[in-house]
Amino acid sequence: MTVLSPAELSEYGRKLDALRMRHMQQAGLSGDLKLEAFVPATGIGKFDAVYSPQNNRLDITIKVAFDFVDDLSPGQSEEKWTRIEQMKFISEAHSHAQAWSEQYLIACARPGWEKFFANVFVKFELVPRTQQYYTVRVVKLRQYKSSGGIKHGEIPHICEVNNWANQKDASKSAAQLFNFKEGIYRGKLRDSLPDKSGDFVDFSANSKTLSTAEGLRLTRFANFINANRPPELQSIRIFAIGVTGKNDSFLKRGLSKERTATVVELLNSRIVGSGMAVVASGDEPWAKQALQLIKTRSRNPATGNGGVLLVVGTPPGTVREVPLNYVVMQHEIGHMIGLPDEYMGIRSTDTQTKMKLDAVVPSTYVASKLDTGGDNARLINMQGGMVKNLVTANVPAPLFMGFTSRADGEEGALAERIQSLWEGQESAAAKKFGRGTDALKTWRVRNPQPVAPTGITTISSSIMHSGEDIVPAHYITFWSALSIITAGYVDPDEWKIVPTGKGTSTLRHFG
Repeated sequence: MTVLSPAELSEYGRKLDALRMRHMQQAGLSGDLKLEAFVPATGIGKFDAVYSPQNNRLDITIKVAFDFVDDLSPGQSEEKWTRIEQMKFISEAHSHAQAWSEQYLIACARPGWEKFFANVFVKFELVPRTQQYYTVRVVKLRQYKSSGGIKHGEIPHICEVNNWANQKDASKSAAQLFNFKEGIYRGKLRDSLPDKSGDFVDFSANSKTLSTAEGLRLTRFANFINANRPPELQSIRIFAIGVTGKNDSFLKRGLSKERTATVVELLNSRIVGSGMAVVASGDEPWAKQALQLIKTRSRNPATGNGGVLLVVGTPPGTVREVPLNYVVMQHEIGHMIGLPDEYMGIRSTDTQTKMKLDAVVPSTYVASKLDTGGDNARLINMQGGMVKNLVTANVPAPLFMGFTSRADGEEGALAERIQSLWEGQESAAAKKFGRGTDALKTWRVRNPQPVAPTGITTISSSIMHSGEDIVPAHYITFWSALSIITAGYVDPDEWKIVPTGKGTSTLRHFG
């Protein structure tokens, strides 16, 4: 038996790899690198995929047929579709399919194969009846209505929309989307420390000088703001409240004000634009609530150092709106390429684990608990299949959250704890004095039931939730198709979803 030296083994491996590369290129030239009627691991979606290594492109084709329905019921159309209206709708739907193109590259990370990548192009192909993967059934309504859905249980699948589906969805809440993006700022600040207390800037006892570590942390946060502050978010402020700590001497007069001034000056010198950070009074109701919140943490001024509490918020009376660019048709196309809804909450423990691992949920949101309502088994399968591919591809999960989630989960959790504590105390008082007695009424006057903070709800800016953002995870079904097409040449984990530099949207990666 011939024993090869390390150098000979290396040369043999190089030649074998070169042979594999030539075979893949030849398969591309022959048109063999393709899939037809591909259904991703999510169990939904269906499309054709063709990879051309010579041209570095992956063509995704969704075969469709359109069925235009006239709703002549009272209060609706009372008019039939015209041929021009149908052609206009089809043309606009084509454009929304193409909008999924070139958002990211799928690049080959195999050593020596870096010249290969896949620029993704998505399109609708109109085909004769019986050959379509999806029938786009479009009802004509006189009055605007936001609606859409796909029946994957029928063959061919049916995408049900109406004549408004290609327009921006007027039913979405601009205020709730503003809340989401404001919450990203808040979460970024809190999450800048491992214990989620990054909104409190720590100072050494009796000192008004920022430490190097705290200064760098605030600078990184300022850089994030600069990279993610479109015009509609210019009204958001960082309110700074000075706090004296247990370790500070009561003889240090004006220490809190000096610390606050230091932090405000640093932030405003780093953040582009004037005056995002402002000095705030701790006497405001919202400020008292925020100060109460930090005292529940392990690192708080009541037991240690003082400092400055930073509260991300928007002044009262300010318009809380951002542009809404959610389009029903583009969302439904996401389902056609195999993506699940993200407003159904977290349905599988794998999804929950992946989201926590990737830290995609800002600490400000309640978006980490499992939801078992509704069509849970099917939703579990869809999310589970998606997450399995995301793990292999090493791509962060999208933000699965309820249709409207609370904008400050920590605040909500504190309110629940205070309410629970009060209920226990009230129950003990009732046992002592008796229900309906004057003594219990007196106790209630002296110990009023806590008032929960007003719930600020949010909707995600993802296209598969309620916005327009296409995130890296949304290319996972294209990645999956490419991995199967090139099996035997390239291992799945050697294909990487990377930015193209095109179409980058605000807060896409949450910093």
